[in-house]
Amino acid sequence: MYKLIIILLLSFISLGELHSQNLFLEFANMYRGDGKQLKIEGDLINIKNNIETPEPYSMIKNKDYTLLYFTAKNTKTLFLANTQGFFIQGKNQKSPLKISGSYTVTGSANTSDVMSFDYLADYKVKNIISANEVELSRIRRDVAYNEAILKRASYGYTIDFIDNSGKTIKRGIYKTGTVSGHKGFQRMEFHNLIINTNMVTVYTTTKIENANIANSFFRSENMGRLFLLFEK
Repeated sequence: MYKLIIILLLSFISLGELHSQNLFLEFANMYRGDGKQLKIEGDLINIKNNIETPEPYSMIKNKDYTLLYFTAKNTKTLFLANTQGFFIQGKNQKSPLKISGSYTVTGSANTSDVMSFDYLADYKVKNIISANEVELSRIRRDVAYNEAILKRASYGYTIDFIDNSGKTIKRGIYKTGTVSGHKGFQRMEFHNLIINTNMVTVYTTTKIENANIANSFFRSENMGRLFLLFEK
């Protein structure tokens, strides 16, 4: 009887660990669109002191890169994340600038927040808190946050991002749904929790479609030509 109880307890723990590991895989696969190349369109909204400033954006991503296009300070701008790192180039610039994962894209969102193309390459499960909550630690050094707490919520997921000192400095809220027949994030919100707490950045998704562009095109040396993907 005693052995049976031990076996049942071990089985329960193993199932809990598997379920928690699946939580991370589930989130990571949805974040990268199951590895497919997708073109995503929507609105980028900066909210400061309850005043909203919307701007349309377009994004192309797959498991190896993310390309974000929008108008920043009246300048058409591209952000690129790939295995080379993070890059930015304005329309009038001749060459891209390499930036860090903590570089502010706009408002309260930095490159790690919106440009990470593969959470499985960025983080690993450090600790299982419950079936619906896991602690993550970073793998890549250019990721902005040392650790994160991923939770499953009724609307999708939340992530609390933690800095090197152990402080929770930002919260990401990811609301899932189906857009244009594709299951993904209908809305991503980034809330500052320590500095500039009056500022929130929101990405809404209004359209998702399959794309078919050669992966070799998405490199920093090609960024000047990548503007053509969004300009008609």
